Amino acid sequence: MECDSLLGGRSAPDRFRRGVEGVMQDIRIYQIEISGQIVESDIAPFSPPAWIIEPGEKGSSVLTVRTDQAGLVGFIRHLHALGFELLSINCH
Repeated sequence: MECDSLLGGRSAPDRFRRGVEGVMQDIRIYQIEISGQIVESDIAPFSPPAWIIEPGEKGSSVLTVRTDQAGLVGFIRHLHALGFELLSINCH
């Protein structure tokens, strides 16, 4: 399923149903680019189990995580609480 079509043709109410296959529970690989350098120990306790950090362009960091949407949202909130500026999120 393409990341552009997470709803998979379902109507709007369907996407909010708990447990709908193919929407909220799909495990995907996301790349999150943040401004600045990040230290692994800063994010490890609150990160999804599968992730890596790579240097990005112009001093940014690229975090690659394998998680569902709930894990992604929690991870982004954690990064925000630590003061990191979000530059982009890509789904692969």
